[in-house]
This record gives sequence, structure tokens and C-alpha cells, in this order.
Amino acid sequence: MEPEECDSLLGGLQTVLFPIGSELSCIPGKEHKLTIPFIQTSDMESLEREINQIDSHLQLLKNIHYAWRKPLRSDAPSCLNYLPTPRKGCSCY
Repeated sequence: MEPEECDSLLGGLQTVLFPIGSELSCIPGKEHKLTIPFIQTSDMESLEREINQIDSHLQLLKNIHYAWRKPLRSDAPSCLNYLPTPRKGCSCY
């Protein structure tokens, strides 16, 4: 997946997730004050497709070895090359 594809995919996710967050955090009975469109079934279907597209690349992440200063695998999607390099003593990887 190229960086442009990642940007497009993340933009699509944000387009759906922000209205969901607004709708969920709205005080009951005040929904009429929201200035954004309500979530439709098509929005949820689009969100599910985008998540499935991202999930298809996660297996590569499971196979990447995050050793100190070791580059990502050469067959990883190029957008994954933007992942941070773990720091010494970092236990998050």
C-alpha cells in the first residue's frame, strides 16, 4: 500500500468516525442541534470495508521483527516504512 493510498484510506475513516463520535457524545434529546449528517447504513458498510482493507495488511506487521535499528522487511507495504523505530529499552514492541 502506497502512502497516497494510506492517506486516502485514513481520510475515509476519519470522515466516518468523526460523525460517529459526535453522534455518540451528543446529549440525548439534543440531536437536532448537530450540524453534521447522521450516520447511515452506507457509512457503516464503508467503514467496515476500509477496516477490512487495513486488516489485510496486518499480517505483514505480525511478521516484522522490530529489532533496534533493524529496517522493516523489504516486502512490507511502503506506508509501513513510516512506523517509528523502537528506542532502546522500549517494551512496546
